Amino acid sequence: RLIYWFAVCTGLRQNEIRQLRVKDVFLDTTPPRVRVRAGTAKNGKEAYVPFTQDLADQLVDYWKDAELSDKAFPVTANRARCVAIFKRDLTGAGIECNDIDAGEKLDFHCLRCTAITWWFTEYDLTVKEVSELARATPSIVERYSRRFRLNSHAWLAKAPDVQHIDDRCDVPKKSRIA
Repeated sequence: RLIYWFAVCTGLRQNEIRQLRVKDVFLDTTPPRVRVRAGTAKNGKEAYVPFTQDLADQLVDYWKDAELSDKAFPVTANRARCVAIFKRDLTGAGIECNDIDAGEKLDFHCLRCTAITWWFTEYDLTVKEVSELARATPSIVERYSRRFRLNSHAWLAKAPDVQHIDDRCDVPKKSRIA
């Protein structure tokens, strides 16, 4: 659940989250922010993306025993496993991956589309501001805002807690943060 909420609040891509380290997240700044390292960013440029304090508060608890060099979310080590977990969690929340119109696909990337849409609708940001946050051109962020996105985050209440997900992933116990 925390990984999905992090993705919706930051708009980071799955690969960027998979490679994220605890040291890349600054919880003591105002506002809190995440650094997308140049080597992990799709455009090859380092960037900082702010996010909400309530997410930062949850991350403080989640990373209380973590080392700065630890993966931020160790359950995301394997891309194929991430995809399988996401699909299973959506199905468990009553959202079928194949029940969408116009040939759109429901995948982890819809969380990025949701972030972009919410930046427009909930935060009333301009195209330029959203482009900066999303690290994408204005035409791309406008296109994302029209793609499939989750209209509500209520499904997150049905998703499992990250701390309890390791039994269903092939994550060695020593690499767990929580």
